[in-house]
Amino acid sequence: MRHSNMHDLISGVENRLRNSDAHNRWLTIALIAALPCLNLAVFSWLAADTVVSRDQWYFISMVRDYLTGNLHLFSFWQTHSQHRTPGYKLLFLLNAGFFGLNMRVEVMLGLAALTASVLLLMRRFRETLPTESRTTASWLGLASLAIFGFNLNQWYDTTYALTAFGGYAGVLCFVTLWLMLDTQLRHIGSSLGIASLCLMLAFTLMVFAGGLGPALIASMLGVVVIVMLLEGKLEKTTLVLLAWLALCASTCELVYWGTGGIHIATPHSQPFSQVLVENPSSVLQYLLLSFASSIIPADAMDKHFHGLGHTLNVIVGAGVICLYLGCAWIYLRLRMWKTSYLPAFLIAFSTAFILSTLAVRLPATGLEAATAPRYVLYSQLGNLGCLWILFQWCGSDRHPRRSSLLDPMSCFTAVFLIYALGVAALWSYYPSAARDVEAGTREILTGDFNHQDWLCPDIQLCRTGRATLVQYRLKPFATASETKQP
Repeated sequence: MRHSNMHDLISGVENRLRNSDAHNRWLTIALIAALPCLNLAVFSWLAADTVVSRDQWYFISMVRDYLTGNLHLFSFWQTHSQHRTPGYKLLFLLNAGFFGLNMRVEVMLGLAALTASVLLLMRRFRETLPTESRTTASWLGLASLAIFGFNLNQWYDTTYALTAFGGYAGVLCFVTLWLMLDTQLRHIGSSLGIASLCLMLAFTLMVFAGGLGPALIASMLGVVVIVMLLEGKLEKTTLVLLAWLALCASTCELVYWGTGGIHIATPHSQPFSQVLVENPSSVLQYLLLSFASSIIPADAMDKHFHGLGHTLNVIVGAGVICLYLGCAWIYLRLRMWKTSYLPAFLIAFSTAFILSTLAVRLPATGLEAATAPRYVLYSQLGNLGCLWILFQWCGSDRHPRRSSLLDPMSCFTAVFLIYALGVAALWSYYPSAARDVEAGTREILTGDFNHQDWLCPDIQLCRTGRATLVQYRLKPFATASETKQP
């Protein structure tokens, strides 16, 4: 009965898109996009951290310096780990000054950035479809991008304020940069366009990219170089554009990694080359688990199903890698860069990101980092690129019409089922998330930092930070009627 109801629902969507006029189609797409966005917003609002937690404790000293008149601009550039986060630090400081460190403000701003990113991708997808594209495929493609863009597999990133704003603001910068480069490559413009692109690249790398700079640069330059090699011609205008981008990127990366104030968190971990030689199976498992976590809650599978969950994750990861390879083949064979570079940028970025975390995190933390939910906002972008390619292919006259495995309806059904799995899994987790939020607030109110946990990475750091929260009446003490002084 459930299968029949779901089939009727999906078939009803397809019939409505096929038979209705353009105005009603847009209303249907708007509804499909709005419902998962609203669902994610409600979950994030209810399950989001309301107080300082995790890495945010390292930023409390900056707030104290500001409130005492001792803030130095270098504080925005210096950080405690491998990542500089000047963009997020500025928001954190503004939050303290205007909202008393209300983390829900940052979470909602992060959701706004995510929404803008998804809508920009949907718009460019619609604009770049070939004129012979089938109507049903294009509308179902828009619906699939919306559903997957607001999936609940990314719950961690929308409930932890640092990743909610810092992460999704970065993704919005990436998408904007890719859109600008896509336009510039297909319609080479003036030197002003190149200058604007370089300025956007510099802003993104220095303010929001953090340690993602190499993956972002690889996704931009690598894809364009491969396309030029496949076309067998080196256009002067494109080479000039790439030269300016390479110069800008290398300068920014030199400043990012070469200036003071950056500290490696795990300086004594073994090099990746040693892990690759001594334990190649762990490298393969890391890759499979990373790709799996981009589409399903892989960490939850490991926790609740133990060995079986790990096996299922490995199988899903292998399937996602095959999907990447298949979509890359379709993209190159059909020369889809003629209409848009965006899907290639998305796939290349997620691949480069996973490879970079493999090289850095596997030697330091083992396989645990492969299924870390905090990485989903970056690793899932490649899946959006795959959906883009599949629906563009399904809607073109190059797609075999008798193929039922990869027709538009089958692709949309698969996306819908994956989304439904995430909804069921994450809402079942909500009671536990709500208890964690309540326990975290209580821990800060009482000052009971007796051991390191998800809330407190360093006991002394948290005690010092709590004293600042109490002194300046910041959350949760801004609303607490009684506090226990440290």
